[in-house]
Amino acid sequence: MKRNDLYIRLKTGSFPKYTKKTDKNLEIEVQVKRNDGSIIQDCILPGNGEPPLTNYFSTVFYHNGRPVWNDIIKLSLPANEYCNSHIEFLFRHKSNNDKDERPFSLAFLRLMREDGTLINDGDHDMMVYKVTSSLLTKDGDMPKFLGSEFKDLKPLVPLTRDEIRITKDHIANREIFLIETIACSTMLTKNVNILNILSWQKKSGMLPSVLTAVKDIPDEDMVLFLDELLHAIFRLLNEEQSLHHSYALAALIHLLSLLSMEKKYFHFKKYLDQYCDRQFYSTMAYRAMLAQSMALLQKVIFAGELLEYEQTMVRKFFKAVTYFLKFVIKSRLLHVQAMGVSTGDQFESELLGLLDLFVKLMKIDSKDNISLPVVQAMAIQNIPYCFPDLISTLPPVELSLRLGEIMSVGREDKLIRYRLIYILHTIRSSIMLNTEARCILFPKIVYQIVKYLRSPQLSIHSGASHSTSNLNYAVLCMLNLYSLIYGKEEYSNEIQLLCKELMPALSQILQNTQLLEDTKFGVHIISSFIGLLDCIQDEQFSLYMSMDNFPSAEELEEFISHMFNVISLLLENSIYPVDWMIVQLRKDFILLTKITSISDALDLEVLCISENNEINKKLWLSFFKLSAKFCLQEELQLEFLSEFSRQNILERYGDMRITMIELMVGKWRHIEKFHFVFIPSVFEIFLHLSLLPPKTLRTILIPLFYDIMKISFREEFSTFKIESEFIDKFDTYISGSSMGDTDYVLIFNTLLKDLFQKDEVLSSIGTALIKQLTDLLVRLMDFKTVERQFDAPDIKMKAMFNLLNYYKEMGRDEMYIRYIYRFCKMLVDRSYFIEAGYTLLLHADVLNWTSVRMKPVGDYPAQSESERKERLYLEIIDYFDKGKMWEYAIEQAKKLTQYYETQSFSFSSLASMYNRIASFYSKIIDEVRPSPEYFRVAFYGMGFPQFIQNSQFIYRGLDFENLQSFNERLSVEFPNAKIMKTLRYPDVEILESDDQYLQSCKVDPICEIFLPEEDVNERIKSFYKVNSVCRFRHSRPFHKGEKDKSNEFKTLWLERTIYVTNGKFPGLLKSFPVKSSEIRDVSPLEYALETVESSSMELKELISSIKSGNAQYINQLSMRLNGIIDAAVMGGLKNYEDAFFTEEYLLSHPDKTDDISLLKAHIREQIEICQEGIRLHGKLCEESLYPFHQRIESQFSILKKKYYTGKNRRDSNVTESVIFDQPNSPYEDLLVPQSRTRENSYSAKSTRVSTKTKAYGKQISITGKVLVKTSLPTKSVSSISEDDELEQGRPQKPLKPISSLKLSDAPDLQLFENFNRNNSSSNC
Repeated sequence: MKRNDLYIRLKTGSFPKYTKKTDKNLEIEVQVKRNDGSIIQDCILPGNGEPPLTNYFSTVFYHNGRPVWNDIIKLSLPANEYCNSHIEFLFRHKSNNDKDERPFSLAFLRLMREDGTLINDGDHDMMVYKVTSSLLTKDGDMPKFLGSEFKDLKPLVPLTRDEIRITKDHIANREIFLIETIACSTMLTKNVNILNILSWQKKSGMLPSVLTAVKDIPDEDMVLFLDELLHAIFRLLNEEQSLHHSYALAALIHLLSLLSMEKKYFHFKKYLDQYCDRQFYSTMAYRAMLAQSMALLQKVIFAGELLEYEQTMVRKFFKAVTYFLKFVIKSRLLHVQAMGVSTGDQFESELLGLLDLFVKLMKIDSKDNISLPVVQAMAIQNIPYCFPDLISTLPPVELSLRLGEIMSVGREDKLIRYRLIYILHTIRSSIMLNTEARCILFPKIVYQIVKYLRSPQLSIHSGASHSTSNLNYAVLCMLNLYSLIYGKEEYSNEIQLLCKELMPALSQILQNTQLLEDTKFGVHIISSFIGLLDCIQDEQFSLYMSMDNFPSAEELEEFISHMFNVISLLLENSIYPVDWMIVQLRKDFILLTKITSISDALDLEVLCISENNEINKKLWLSFFKLSAKFCLQEELQLEFLSEFSRQNILERYGDMRITMIELMVGKWRHIEKFHFVFIPSVFEIFLHLSLLPPKTLRTILIPLFYDIMKISFREEFSTFKIESEFIDKFDTYISGSSMGDTDYVLIFNTLLKDLFQKDEVLSSIGTALIKQLTDLLVRLMDFKTVERQFDAPDIKMKAMFNLLNYYKEMGRDEMYIRYIYRFCKMLVDRSYFIEAGYTLLLHADVLNWTSVRMKPVGDYPAQSESERKERLYLEIIDYFDKGKMWEYAIEQAKKLTQYYETQSFSFSSLASMYNRIASFYSKIIDEVRPSPEYFRVAFYGMGFPQFIQNSQFIYRGLDFENLQSFNERLSVEFPNAKIMKTLRYPDVEILESDDQYLQSCKVDPICEIFLPEEDVNERIKSFYKVNSVCRFRHSRPFHKGEKDKSNEFKTLWLERTIYVTNGKFPGLLKSFPVKSSEIRDVSPLEYALETVESSSMELKELISSIKSGNAQYINQLSMRLNGIIDAAVMGGLKNYEDAFFTEEYLLSHPDKTDDISLLKAHIREQIEICQEGIRLHGKLCEESLYPFHQRIESQFSILKKKYYTGKNRRDSNVTESVIFDQPNSPYEDLLVPQSRTRENSYSAKSTRVSTKTKAYGKQISITGKVLVKTSLPTKSVSSISEDDELEQGRPQKPLKPISSLKLSDAPDLQLFENFNRNNSSSNC
C-alpha cells in the first residue's frame, strides 16, 4: 500500500509580552501552500475521524506566553506536491474586543530539500518572523511566497538563526517555536543514496559509487523501498552489455543477505517469495547473475587469500544463495516464456557448473586460509534451502551426484553440525522419492551418520551443549530416514543397509553406560535405536538374521548376543518419564516383536547345538534373563493401573507379559533334553516371574518347578539344593520385594501337590517339600501383609520373629543368622535395646572362641569366630546398658572377663571390663529405674493378621506408660480397630467377623525370685518384682449375694485370672502370647488378707526409701499413714473388724479360724510398721505439719490399744511359710515366695513357730528365723491357681542367694527358640 503522509506535532513556543501587561491569547493557524502561493485544499487531517481541513487552528491558551500544545496533525499530499509545497504557521492574538485578528508573526517549513529528499524526522526549531507592513502586499494581504521576498533565506530545514541573512526588522529574535515531524512515505525518501539508485539511469557516470553506497543505506530505509530497489537493480542486471554488472550483483547480494539471515527481517522472506512470483520480470538477469557469481567463486577457489571486502562478499553470497538461485531460475523461466524457445542444456550446464564450483569450494583444505572455514560453513548451511528450486530444474541423477559430493567433502571437525543439517534437508527433500537419486544419496547419508556416531567428538564432548545440538540433528536425520522407509516393501535394500551399518553403530553406543548417564544423550540414542527397530518389519529382520548375511555361525551368534545385551540395557535404563506411558508401551511392544524374531534364530541347529552335541548355555541363558527383565518392567504391571487404562492397553497390545512368558516356556520345551544344564540357573528366573499377579502366568510357570525338582532329584538324588534355592528366593522376592499374595500360595500348593501325588517315585518327598514351602509362604505372606497394611511395629516384629523361628526349626542357619540381624536392626530402630540384646545373644551363644574365619554378615566384616563373638557380646552389653538392664549386662560382661583372663590374655581389656562391671553395680544402687507396667491385649476378629487373630498377648509397657497411654498407642497402630468396653470373652459373631476388636487391661506380674526382706536395697527388690516374670494376674471385684450397704467388704469377692506366657519378660519381644490362663474366685477374707499385707509392704518400702535418704517422700508418708490410721472414706480396719471378727462370722465359717488369726497378725504387723512410720514422720516433718502429726499420733494410740498388746505380739496359731514352685523352670533351685496370702506368708521377724500342723502338709521349725517347707502333690502349671500354690507344692532344691543368679535363669532363650512348640515339661 502506497503512503505519503507527514505527521506534525505542535510542541511548544515562547512569545514575550513586549510592551503589553499580560501575555497573549495565542492561536496558531496551519496551512499548506504551493510555491506559487496557492493554498492546497483539504490536505490537513486533525484525527479523531474528523473530515480533512484546509486550515487548522490550534488550541488557544489564555494569557500564556509559553504554551505547550502537543497538537498532532497529518498532512496527506500526493508525492508530486511535496517538491513545490511548504507549511505556513501564522500566530495570532485572540480577543473578543479586537476585531482585527491579523497575525503578528509567522513561520514556514519546506517539505523537501534541494536534492529531492524529504525533510528529516525529529524536532525543528523554527525561525519566527515578525509580520510588518513590508511583508504585506499592497492590498494588505500576506505574501504569496516568502522565498521570493527573502532571497537570502536558505531552503534547509531545520533553520537556524545563524543561517538567516535578512534584515533585523523581519526577525523576531525573542520568539521561539518548536515542532516535530515524522514522515511515513513509500514513495519519497529521506536517504539520498536510495534516491540515486532509483534514478540510476540519470547517473550512469556515477554508477559504481551509487551502487557501492548501498551498504551505507540504513536497513530500515532499505526494507521500506525494497520493491523500488529490487526493480532498479534487476533493470540494471537485465542490460545485456554493462560494465557495472559486478556492482549490481554486489548490491543485490547485500540486499538479499540482509533479508535472508537477519532475524528481525525474517518475516520478509514471504515477501521476497511473493515478489519473485508476482513482480519479478527480468528475463535476461540470470545470465549476468550466473556469470558474475561463477567469477566470484572462481576467484575464491583459485586466488588463495582473499581481501576483506571479498571475504564479506562471498559470505553474503552464500547467505543469499537461496533467493539468488530462486531469481536465477525464475529469470530463466521468464526468458523461455518470453522467447518461446528453450536452450535448457546450456542453462543446466551453467547451473551444474555453479554447483561444481560449490563442490570445489568445499574440497579446499582451509588450514592455510583462516577465512575459508567460515565460507564453507555458510555454503553447506544455506545450500539445502535451494533444493526445491534445483530439484525442479536439474536432472535428479546429476543433481544427486553433486549433492552427495557436497555432503561428503570438507573438514570433519569444523562442519559437523552444518553437514548434519544438510543431510536432514536432503532426506526431507523430494529428490529422495526418485529411485535413481535415492540409490546414490542413501548410502552416503547412512555413511555420514554412522561416521558421526563413531566419531571421537561424540564420546568426548557428549555433555557439551554444542555436541547435544549435533546429536539432535543426527537423531532427526535417522528419524526422517525411518519415516521415509517405514512400511514400504520397495525399500528393502535400504532397510538391509540400515541393519548392516546403522544398527551396529547405535548398539555400540548403547553399551557405553557412561554416555547414557547423560539423560538427554540417552533419550536421543535410545529413541533412535527403537525407531530403527520399529521401521524394520519382522519378516525383513528375520531375513537379515539368516545365515546368508553372516559368513559364519559364530558371527550370527555374536550378533544375537550383542542384540540381547543392547535390549537388556534398554530395559534397565528407563530414560522416559514415568507419565509417558504410551511411549513406554510402544517401546515395549517393538522390543517384544524383535525379541520374538531373534528367538526364532535360536532354533537354528548351528546355534542351538554345538559340534560336541552341547547346547549354547550362555546364549540361551541370556534369552531367559532378557525375558525376565522384560516381564518385570514397571509399566507392564497392569494391576496398578485404573480399570479404564488397563482395558485400553489390553485391547491395543494385550498382556505383553503373558506373550513373553509363553514364548519363553515354548523355547524351554524346545530344549527339553538339555534342561539339566540350566538348573539351578534358570530356576530363579522362573520363580521370580511366577510371583507376578496374572493367574494365567502363574498357571504356566508353577508346573515348571515340578520338572526342575524332578531333574534335580534325578541328578543328585536329593532335593536339598533346590529346596535351599526355593527358601532363599522366596525370602528375597516376597519379604524383600513385596511380590506374591495369598492366591499365589493357594495355586502353588494346589498345582504342585497334584503333580507330585501322581508321581509314584517322588510322591512322599515332593508332598513333604511342598508342605514345608507352603508353611514358609504363609509366614512370608503374613510378614508382607503386616508391612503393607499395618503400622504396628510390635506386630511386624512378631511376624519377623515367626520367620526367624521357622528358619531355626528348618536348620537354615544362614537364613536364621540373617534374620537375627534384621530383627535386631528393627528393634534398635524402635529403641528396644533390651530386646535387641537378647536377639544378638541368640547368635553369640552358639559361637565358640576359635580362630575359624567367618563370612561378612550385615555390618560385620569377615573376621574370626572369636572376634565376632567378642564384638557381639560388647554390643549386647551396650544394649543392656542403654536399656538399664545392668544385672543382665553384668552376666555377659563376666563371660568376656573369663575369655580375656584365660584365653586371649588381654589384661587391658580385662581391666576395662571390670571397671565397667563396677559401674553397672553402682548404677543398680544409685540410679532410679522406672518399673514397667504390663498389659493384656486380645485381638478379636478376622481383620487382624492370621497369626494374631483371636489371640491374647501380654505386653511390656514403655517407660512411664500407663493403661491410658498404652491404649492410645494401640489406637494409633490399629486405627480401624474398635475398643471393647468390657473384659468378657466375645461372641462368635465378633470372633468370625472381618472387623478388628481390641480388648486391653492392666495385669500385675507375679514375682518368682526370692529376696530377703531385710538388708537388701529397695531398688534391687523393685527390679526383680517386675523382671524375669512370665506369670501375671488380673483381679476383677464383684459382689456375691446380697450386698451389705453398711459394710461392702462382707460380700466383696475377686475374680482372679492367672496368665502364663510363652516367654519371660524382658525377652526377645515386647509382647508374648498367652500360653494358658486360669480363673478362680478370691473370697472376701482372702481379699482382706491381701489388701492389708499389700498396704503394709508398700508402707514398709516407703519408710525404707526415706531412711535411705529420700526425704522428698515425706509427704507421701503423711498421706499413707493418714489413710491407714484415719480412713474416713473406706472405714479402715474397722470394716474388717465388723466383717470378719464377729462371733456370727466365726460360727458361719468355722474353717476360717486360721485365716482370721492371720489377718489379725497382719493388722498387728501393720500397726508396728505404722509406729515406725509415725516416729520417722515426727522426726522429718515440717513445722506446718506438726498439728497433723499430733492428730495422727492420738488416733494411732487409740488404734494400738484396740488391736495390739505388748504381751501378745504373735498369735500362736499363725503359720508363716514359703512356697516352692515350678520345679522345671530355670529358678527351680531358688526359693520362690508369692504374695503374702494365707498359704505362703513369710516373716523375717518371726522368732518362733507353733507346733500345729495342718492336715495337708508338714512344717519345719528352725530356731531364729523360720523356713517352712511343705510337700504337696504335683499339678500342671496351667491348672495351678494362686491359692493352690501351697496345696500343690513340689519338692524344692535348697535356697540360692541372689548374688548367684544368672541371666539364663531369667528369660529362657531355649523357650523362645521353641516358640510354637507345646512343651509340657517346660514352665515359664
